[in-house]
Amino acid sequence: MDMQLLVQKKDKLDAEKAIKFIEKCKNAKLAIVHSSVKDEVVSLDYLDHLVKNLKTPFVGTRVSGTVTPKEGYCEDAVAIAVLCGDFDAKVFHEKINFEDPLETPEKIIPKLEGWNLCLMYSANYIKKDVFVDAILRRVQAKYPKLQIFGGVSAPLPLIATNEGVYEDSIAFVSFRGLEYDFTLGSGFRFDKTRRDGFVITKSDEYYIYEINGKNAAEEYSKIQHLRPYFLNMVLSLFTKANAAKIAKSLFKASSILMEGGVRVGVTVLGSEIDEKTVEMLAVLELNEDDKYLLAPSYKSKGTILKRTETSKEEQLNLYERIYKKFQNDNALLIISCIATQYWIDFDFKALEEKLEKFKCPFLLSYVFGEFGATLPYKGMEQNVVHGGTVKALIFR
Repeated sequence: MDMQLLVQKKDKLDAEKAIKFIEKCKNAKLAIVHSSVKDEVVSLDYLDHLVKNLKTPFVGTRVSGTVTPKEGYCEDAVAIAVLCGDFDAKVFHEKINFEDPLETPEKIIPKLEGWNLCLMYSANYIKKDVFVDAILRRVQAKYPKLQIFGGVSAPLPLIATNEGVYEDSIAFVSFRGLEYDFTLGSGFRFDKTRRDGFVITKSDEYYIYEINGKNAAEEYSKIQHLRPYFLNMVLSLFTKANAAKIAKSLFKASSILMEGGVRVGVTVLGSEIDEKTVEMLAVLELNEDDKYLLAPSYKSKGTILKRTETSKEEQLNLYERIYKKFQNDNALLIISCIATQYWIDFDFKALEEKLEKFKCPFLLSYVFGEFGATLPYKGMEQNVVHGGTVKALIFR
């Protein structure tokens, strides 16, 4: 398998040139289109031109930024990865029924039979991530050896295929005949200086109702030493499309305000994905009336929460680990949570230096929720959507 890359920055966007580039790639089987273009009209016009004129199968979504070998970190750009080689790829999409999320996997599951790798992008706002998790956990449970990889669209959410542009659907690319590997990592760890821990004592697939046997919203507020209305105000800032720029502005205005906002709004508590990986609990909303917490993915009863910490170095070292494990492979797709931008101090030069070691083509994209679990899948208690992680799909 070979991967060809093209990046067009906003002042040089040209969908027709992109089509010519894609269709000149020998044995092109799929084009992956990641747009961080801020102008909604420009972005939609670009994708619409691909829908109407591109013959090669493609899948696209909105991201907050991308990193590629030649262009480095880019915002307000379109990054395209063209996968070429002797393999099969099938693209389709399915509308998400948020009123009845369990209806959606029933439609998806029959279409994935016989495939071993699936690239997915979901068009939903971040506060709906937990519903996508419910859908994907059922798909993964049906096919425990199917490797899922991808992420949630940055706002305003959209996905695109040759059939059109959609605001409420999941796009799928099923693969056969590819050799690949998958890795999942987190730059977070438990704070060993703190001995306090918290247990989720009541939850369902979508909400956390009790922590340590008490109202979850009240308990979380006590842990943070802040009232729910203030927490919700901070959380609303960090779930916006321009969250990274908001954080950067806060940091320039006041490092104390920035660190306080990030600490309260994004991390603090975490749980184990496995023995080596800590996932931050990214609380998105506290509801005092119905007494619940909303997080991006399912947290089952009995989940132990502990305070977490991280650093710029720990976040950057995730890429060092990927390099050491997969330095001689053909190509890389990397999905990173947008929240990690807050902990590398927006020093993308340092990130680019880390990534310079990779000799193969790669596309790193920042999203609002990352898809994928280590296989074989161990059952419905294991999340497929995560927050604060970095996931890599490596092509042999």
